Order: sequence, then C-alpha cells, then structure tokens
Amino acid sequence: MILPALIALSVAVFAALLWLDWRARRRVRPVRAAEVTPEQIRYVARRSEKGDR
Repeated sequence: MILPALIALSVAVFAALLWLDWRARRRVRPVRAAEVTPEQIRYVARRSEKGDR
C-alpha cells in the first residue's frame, strides 16, 4: 500500500527536478548593452542558427 505512494512521490520529485533544471537553463539574465561582448553576440547567433534557444 505504501510502496505505490513512494514510487509516485519519487517520480513527482524527479519530474520537478528536471523541470527546475530546464527552467534554470532557459532563464534569460538581463544585462546592460555596454557589457555585451562581440563573443557573446556570436555565441547567441550560433545557438539561434541551430534552433537551440
């Protein structure tokens, strides 16, 4: 009786951790325009060409 509940809880925790990891990787951090380097611009351009935003 308790084993299915523990399995369900484990799956829910694992899914939540995956979601938090995905969200952290997708977060856009604000930055002032004067602080953006040409290398950062090239990096973002390469990623957007691949479709990996």
